[in-house]
Amino acid sequence: DIIVRLKKIEGQTRGIQKMVSDERQCSDIMMQLGAVKSALESVAALVLKNYTVICLREGDPAEVGNALARAVSIWIGGKS
Repeated sequence: DIIVRLKKIEGQTRGIQKMVSDERQCSDIMMQLGAVKSALESVAALVLKNYTVICLREGDPAEVGNALARAVSIWIGGKS
């Protein structure tokens, strides 16, 4: 599911590149950028969910919280 979503995002990104090359309206480009941003956030949430399940199943319980906090911090642009 993650790979399928990433391929869709890749296609959307190529579409945006073409829109820029074709000098399309800024509002149209921004709408597509918003769609890509939303799609990336959706994929990130799915990856984080999967990561959490793996950590909870295989990780040391004392480290699960720290690992999850690190992953979230990386996504929101903080320090790891």
